[in-house]
Amino acid sequence: MGLMDERWHNIAVDYTAFCLFGGPSAKQLENLDELIQNNITIVINNGIQVYPNATMFLSADNRPVRKYCEALSGSFKLFHKHGSQQTEIKYDGQLLNRHDIIKIIISQTLSTSNYNREIGQIHHSYAIEYAKKLPNSWVATMFAFDPHGSTYQTLSKPNQFLTLADPVIMHTYGTNPHTLYPAGNSGSLVLQLLYYMGFNKIIFAGFGDIGFSQGTNTGETSRTTSKGKISIHAQHAMQVHAAKWGSRAKILTGGELIRPFGFQSADRSELYTNPNKKEEFLNKIYTL
Repeated sequence: MGLMDERWHNIAVDYTAFCLFGGPSAKQLENLDELIQNNITIVINNGIQVYPNATMFLSADNRPVRKYCEALSGSFKLFHKHGSQQTEIKYDGQLLNRHDIIKIIISQTLSTSNYNREIGQIHHSYAIEYAKKLPNSWVATMFAFDPHGSTYQTLSKPNQFLTLADPVIMHTYGTNPHTLYPAGNSGSLVLQLLYYMGFNKIIFAGFGDIGFSQGTNTGETSRTTSKGKISIHAQHAMQVHAAKWGSRAKILTGGELIRPFGFQSADRSELYTNPNKKEEFLNKIYTL
């Protein structure tokens, strides 16, 4: 447990990942519990609460990381963004205290100023402490280059640092679990990390949907977008992801907002129908 290292590189070659994200189309899948049981199912942020039998949980955001990884007392306190008032959050303190769920916390090294708030990414030092306490927990790190104190959207064109046209981004994408490029949403970080792990294929459900998302911070549903489009940062990032993954990244259901960037449709037959490959993969992780 601890920092992800070179042992993770290409550990998932010849495996398929089922990325079950928060969009509404995921809930429309028939026999979803069976799909989760048989596949290497990956969830992000509060998805672990919606799908507690997932194989792997990844998060970079302050609130869900603290919510599930902090002391197992069953609650933690957050300061509001504006002012000193505290909010006590109740949660299932045992949810991630399970050996069979792989936990990857994607941290940042720039600032601890948002630690007690509901915004921002979890700091590296806290992520390390969580990984020591929870079984099968590992830490990755976001790329940090920002003289102003917060991470730039480095997969995005608006900030003019690294873009799809820059050969640097295409060469370094998914080559190091400690230089993951932020790009507008947690899904972008996850795609880079799965690329590093060498998954032969990733199949999305509930990623880039129009509608209401599952597993929000309040436990209720909320609209993913009111205008039927994603941010400019995420749009440029999707171009990079599509270019790097090619036909190895497919959409099983939903994905209306990301299909225009070149992601192909997946067939249900491309997923596993028994848990043998998942168990084989887990055994490789357990021996690290």
